[in-house]
Amino acid sequence: MRIVKIIFSLSCFILLSGCNTTNEASTNQMKSDILYIDFANELNHNHYLYMLKINNNYNEEQLLLKKTLEDYPTSAYAKKSNKIYYTGSINKKYQIFEKNIINKKSKQVTKDFYYVDLLSLNDTEKIMYMRVLLNQGDRSFKTVIYDLETAKYKILYPNNKDSSVVAFDYNPKTKELLVITKSLKEEAGNIELANKTNTPPKPPKYHFSLYTEQGEYKKSILTLSKFVRSASLSKKGDELLINYKDGLELNQPSKMVNFNIKNNNSKVLIEESQDYINIRQPIYSKDNKGFYFIADINTEKVPETASAVYYYDFQTKEIKEIWKKGNGQAINLYRNKVSD
Repeated sequence: MRIVKIIFSLSCFILLSGCNTTNEASTNQMKSDILYIDFANELNHNHYLYMLKINNNYNEEQLLLKKTLEDYPTSAYAKKSNKIYYTGSINKKYQIFEKNIINKKSKQVTKDFYYVDLLSLNDTEKIMYMRVLLNQGDRSFKTVIYDLETAKYKILYPNNKDSSVVAFDYNPKTKELLVITKSLKEEAGNIELANKTNTPPKPPKYHFSLYTEQGEYKKSILTLSKFVRSASLSKKGDELLINYKDGLELNQPSKMVNFNIKNNNSKVLIEESQDYINIRQPIYSKDNKGFYFIADINTEKVPETASAVYYYDFQTKEIKEIWKKGNGQAINLYRNKVSD
């Protein structure tokens, strides 16, 4: 999973449905919030981690990390201990490293995995959730729950070579972990059939399951036959924001969908457009009155800026630009949920 796959992802041009756009503040003022943005600079080939403090009309940006871009840029910020966890290459493998912001010292955290990405901390900042490939040649991604104090870890379903993790999200209020998986065998079968019939491939089934924060299975909440990319759990744990595409064709838009876990009702909130291309990575705001997401920018209108971060207001249906930076791409977007 190289960074070029993300930077040069497919772009679709479909009219935005059911929302308004603005660069001004919404009539419902956004409460203060803090975002963390993994940014890949295409000119100097560096990975930057920015902290963005949001307070109504005023946004304050702070650079927390700068390192060489080696692969997929991902991080997790521990607010209590002032530490940044990030992935880096060592001995042709990708492991987790820790950097202390105060004394600037870094150290290696993991050593047993072949490839690590998609990091997330629990509310105590003592448990790290991560997506890994256990060995070279593996295609099935696993969820690992790693104790940062003891270095002990638990792998969810380590012997299942068919089920592969797509994404996950941790909820500090309900102490639950959402894990999204797909079947590699079903995906390969769909691709083989598409090649034989010269038709677009159908998506495999994506399974949404809840676990305790220690990794004990609780229940299945949804099975979706869409090309799912990521999802975010609401603070109460009763709703999901899901990012998916119906198909892989160029005319198929990326969508943001609200799903009610209690009644199984779903509603498309936004679709991509010429102004908001390849919308992705939805995360609820702190007050759950809206959500943030990343979208590619039409470079004909805004040269040298590949993507930006936006906020969608549930009540007004307005989209507000929150942050953008030239000569690169916003890759990951997350919030520190300790104070939620």
